[in-house]
Amino acid sequence: MTRAHVEDLMEISETIFRFHQAKVREIQIEEDELRRKIADIDVVKDRNVTLPHEDLVDARAIGADLHWQRWVTHARQNLQNSLARVLVRKAEQTDVLRRAFGKSMASTEVFNQLQSKYSGRKAKREQYQIETLMLLQKLQTDP
Repeated sequence: MTRAHVEDLMEISETIFRFHQAKVREIQIEEDELRRKIADIDVVKDRNVTLPHEDLVDARAIGADLHWQRWVTHARQNLQNSLARVLVRKAEQTDVLRRAFGKSMASTEVFNQLQSKYSGRKAKREQYQIETLMLLQKLQTDP
C-alpha cells in the first residue's frame, strides 16, 4: 500500500468516525429533550398533588382530576416509550461509532508505521550521503 493510499484511508476513516459521532450527538440531544419533558410532567404532576383540597373540589365534582391524571399518565408513558426507542437507537449507533473509531485508529496506526518506516529509510539514506561526502572530502584533502 502506498503512502498516498494510506493517507486517503486514514482521512476516509476519520470522516466516517466523525459522521457517526455527529449522529450519536443528535440522538443524545433527542434523549435529553425527552428526559426534560418527562421531568416537566413529573413537576406538574407533583404541583397538582400539593394543591389545597379546596382548589380541587370543583374539578373532582366533574371528574376533571381523573381525566388529568389519566392524561399525565398517558403522556408520561408515551414519552417513556419514545425514550426507550431513542435509547435503542443510541446503543446501536454507539456500536457503529465504536467500530468506526477502531477503524480510524487502525488506519492511523498503519499510517504512523508507514511514516516511521519511510523516515527510518530517509534517515539511513541521509546518513549514507553524509558518510559518502565525508569520505570524498577526506580523499580530496589527503595527498
